[in-house]
Amino acid sequence: MPIWLIIKLKAFNRHRAKVTILCMLFFVLIFGSIAFYYFERDNEEVEDIWDAAYWVMVTITTVGFGDITPKTAGGRITFAFVALGGIGTLAYIIEEAVSISAKRQLEKMFGLGVAKMKNHTIIAGWNTKTEEAINELKSIGEEFLVVGIDLDQALLNSAGIVFIAGDPTKSGTLNRCNIKYATTLLIPLESDSETIMVALAARKINRDITIVATCDLQEHVEMMRGAGVNHIISYHIQS
Repeated sequence: MPIWLIIKLKAFNRHRAKVTILCMLFFVLIFGSIAFYYFERDNEEVEDIWDAAYWVMVTITTVGFGDITPKTAGGRITFAFVALGGIGTLAYIIEEAVSISAKRQLEKMFGLGVAKMKNHTIIAGWNTKTEEAINELKSIGEEFLVVGIDLDQALLNSAGIVFIAGDPTKSGTLNRCNIKYATTLLIPLESDSETIMVALAARKINRDITIVATCDLQEHVEMMRGAGVNHIISYHIQS
């Protein structure tokens, strides 16, 4: 079996429950409208199929205006079907929507989500140099996020700073930062070796990104250039 087909099947299985629920709701809407119009077509309150569809929507959402009421046994049976099937299905969809929203909020709070921004700046690590970079980016209105392992999540949340919790030397973490669509990567780390690893991982994903990094030791400057760092801020050299 082709790999792409396996991936598609796995994705479908993950969303199968949601697809099933949506199909059930669609079925209730269509079947309920047709059945109600069939049984209540002589009802003066139901002029066409759209009145029946309106009645189904009102019933499912439990609004219950009372402007259309079933007069036949078939209409009442349809009401029971729509009420039991539609209301339960809609309630499940609302519950799922609330659950997804809460999950995304938690992911954002703990930096476990995936960034959606584009043409942004990524800052690897958190220290005094990072704070200086953030102030500069804020002053020019640049979108940015911070990525790192040992981040002060409470501080970042209180400051309203978007962050991704994870190892910036890993491609998986950088992909969560949407590095493919980022314009700049700032690496103000204190470890030159870690800086080089982050630069190599980033350059592998995005060949056009501009990488700016700090360098503590002069002998590491050329290594950083070889790793794809465009601009190096060093105690000995600036370029």
